[in-house]
Amino acid sequence: ALRNWNGEYADKSDEALNFGFYTNLPKAMLSEERLRGFAPLDKPVPLLGGGKTLLALSTPVNYDAFAEIIRTYGDDEAKFGLEQALGMLGQFGITEADLRDLARTFSVVIGGGASFMSAPLPGAYALVEGTGDAAKKIAATVAELLRGQQLPLEELKVEGWDTVYSMSIPATVTIAVKGSTLLAGFLDAQKLGTPQESDPALAELLAKKNLQGFLFLDAKVLAREMLQFLQAGDIWDQLIGPDEAGEMGEGMIAAMAVLQSLNALRAEASDMESLRLSLTTRPVASEDQALLETVVAKWRETHPLPEEDEEEVSEEGQAEATPAP
Repeated sequence: ALRNWNGEYADKSDEALNFGFYTNLPKAMLSEERLRGFAPLDKPVPLLGGGKTLLALSTPVNYDAFAEIIRTYGDDEAKFGLEQALGMLGQFGITEADLRDLARTFSVVIGGGASFMSAPLPGAYALVEGTGDAAKKIAATVAELLRGQQLPLEELKVEGWDTVYSMSIPATVTIAVKGSTLLAGFLDAQKLGTPQESDPALAELLAKKNLQGFLFLDAKVLAREMLQFLQAGDIWDQLIGPDEAGEMGEGMIAAMAVLQSLNALRAEASDMESLRLSLTTRPVASEDQALLETVVAKWRETHPLPEEDEEEVSEEGQAEATPAP
């Protein structure tokens, strides 16, 4: 491994590219007392909603440390923004004490089942775990605000959860509370009891104790979701228009050319000063390549490339076919 003056390192193998980063920024900005407020992760992130996990990340959070950084190091706009946000929350009875109790751990998961205007999508939700009744109080406040906007939010009974608010139109939205845990995002509430399938490498990461944070992105699942978007082109044409769908599709086609050879991106912090990144690769399977070519060809029957792009492709092909003098 190579190390430079600021303690970074990198190493490479046939199947992975690894990086390490070090910083003393937390110690420079926060007192030892504040740093002790970032308790290491002590339990796995709940992967809910069925399907497969595309992304999972989790980190300890500390409201007092966040507020101290803004008030000490932030510019006038940041300081004003914080006080304005606190003032708005205060109008709904949410205090700084509630924010302090709400989140000791913050997680984001992409995976599970959701839909937008009946079009299937991977779910995406945030999950905060804290102490006391802050989760229940804030969930009730958010539900009241949504109902005030005449959105069809209803309260459901879901086993294992204290309170669940849900709606399915225009998108599947769920707000759920279990003890001092609050979940909110795009997810089918009826699938809260169904676990996701995840890569063994993610399961290994979730089993680790005393991490100060992690991220896992499954490139295989991301590629599959993009492929499903291309296969459902007619639905997305109706929802967002053929031009917008065409642009998104071409972006996904370009991304999938890279994703086919990637396995996963993994990041983990063992303490507040270090971060390790690992990008793993995989061989391109011939059947995956053949399927992608078939789907792309069908996609471009209804979403042809703009004329200038077609000309560029044609010129490139002609240049490759013309022997050098």
